[in-house]
Amino acid sequence: VIELEQRIDVLINNAGMSVVSKLDELPDLRLFKQVMDVNFYGMVHCTFHALPYLKASSGRIVNVSSLGGLLAIPYNSAYVSSKFAMNGFSESLRMELANARVSVTLVCPYWVVTEFHERYLDKNGNPKGKAGRALYTKNTMTAEKCAEIIIEAARRRKRQVVMSPG
Repeated sequence: VIELEQRIDVLINNAGMSVVSKLDELPDLRLFKQVMDVNFYGMVHCTFHALPYLKASSGRIVNVSSLGGLLAIPYNSAYVSSKFAMNGFSESLRMELANARVSVTLVCPYWVVTEFHERYLDKNGNPKGKAGRALYTKNTMTAEKCAEIIIEAARRRKRQVVMSPG
C-alpha cells in the first residue's frame, strides 16, 4: 500500500486570458464574464481549496497578476478588472492569513514571452493568432526569467513584486 502525503507547500495561481475590446463594442458580457471566471475566480477557487493544506505547512501563495492590475489600459476592461480584483483579494487574504503563517506574494509582470497574446480574444471571441506574437521584442522578458523571479519571491516570502519591461 502506497501512502501519499497530502501536503501543499506552495500554490502558484498563474492563469490568465484577455478579451481586447472596448466594453461598448462587445456583443454581450459573455466574454467579460469568462475573463473574470478564469483570471479571478480560478484563483479564488484554487486558493480556497488549498488553504487547509497551506495552513498546515505554513505555506506560500503566489498570485501572478499583471501591471494591468496596477495601471488601467484601454481596450482591456475585462482583463484589468480581473487583475485589480486579484490584487485586492491578495491584499485582503494576506491580512486574514497573518496569524496562520501563510505568506501571500503578489506578482505584477509586464509582458512576458508566452502564448498569451496569440490567444487573447477579440470582441467576437476569436484568438489573435500569430499576429499577437509580433507584440514581443528582443527586450521582452522570457518566461524562464519571469519564473526565476517568481520562485525567488516565493522563497523569500516577498509581499509584492512589480516587474518592469525587459
